[in-house]
Amino acid sequence: PVIDGVMDKSIWDNVNPVSDFIQEDPISMSNPSELTEVRILYDEQNIYIFAQMYVDDSKNISSRLVNRDNWAEGFDGASDYFSFDIDSRHDHQTGFIFSVNAAGVQADAVVFDDSGYDAESNSVWESEVSILNDSWVVEMKIPFSSLPFPNGTNQKWHFNMYRKYFDENSNEVSLSNEIR
Repeated sequence: PVIDGVMDKSIWDNVNPVSDFIQEDPISMSNPSELTEVRILYDEQNIYIFAQMYVDDSKNISSRLVNRDNWAEGFDGASDYFSFDIDSRHDHQTGFIFSVNAAGVQADAVVFDDSGYDAESNSVWESEVSILNDSWVVEMKIPFSSLPFPNGTNQKWHFNMYRKYFDENSNEVSLSNEIR
C-alpha cells in the first residue's frame, strides 16, 4: 500500500479488521463506546497497519502538533493517538512501540526488561493520518530491518494495539487489543 492515510480499497478491503478492543480506562474490561478497526499486512520487507478510529463527530478529535517523540505534550493526556507495539522476539521482555497522534506526530520507543522504556531510540518508519467526518485514520509502514527477530521461517510474534481518545465529557478513554 501507498502510505497516504487513505484506504486503498483494492488492498485493505481484502484484510479482515481486528475490532474486538477492550476498554482499560476509565472502566476496565468494558466495551468501548467507539469502534476501532485495525488491518495488518506484510510483505518481504515491511509490516503495514491501517487503523480507523471512529468518532461521533470529528470535531471532538483531540490533536496536538508537537515535535516527534514529545510524549508528554503531544500524546498522553493531550491528543487522540494510536499505538502499535511489536514483540518480534516473542520473549515478553522486549518490544518496539510505534505511536501516531491525530495530528500525525510520531513517537517510538524500545521496551526492555518488560517495563523499561528507551524513548531516545528512533526507528525509520512511515505514517500518514487523515481526518474524516466519522473517524480518523492512520496508515503505517514499519520496515522489518528496524526490528530484531530470530532467524528462521517459523516466526512467532506478539502485537499490542492501543487507542486513546477523549469522550464527550473530556474523559480520557484507553482501549487495547493483543494478537499472539
